[in-house]
Amino acid sequence: LMHMAWGAAAFGVSFLPVRVTKIFFIGSGLFYLTLAILGLSIGDSAMGGAWQAGPMLLHTGDHVFHLVLGSIFASLGVFSGRERRYQEQHA
Repeated sequence: LMHMAWGAAAFGVSFLPVRVTKIFFIGSGLFYLTLAILGLSIGDSAMGGAWQAGPMLLHTGDHVFHLVLGSIFASLGVFSGRERRYQEQHA
C-alpha cells in the first residue's frame, strides 16, 4: 500500500515544474537507497536478513526491491529535464 501511495504521489509530482519534480525524485531515491542499505547492513541474518523498521518487518527481498526502486527514482531525478544533446538533421 505504501509503494502504491508513493507511486501515485510521484505521478502527481511529475506534472509540477521540473525543479520540484527533480527534488522529489532525488529525495525519494535517497530515501529508498538509505532504507535498502540500512536493511542490508543491519538486518538480522538469523531471521533471513529481516529488519524491524518501526511497525514494518522488512526482509531481504524488500531490501533488494528498495535498492532497485531507489536507483530508479534517483536516476529519474538526475537525468530528467535535460536538454537533448543531438541535433536533428533536416532533409
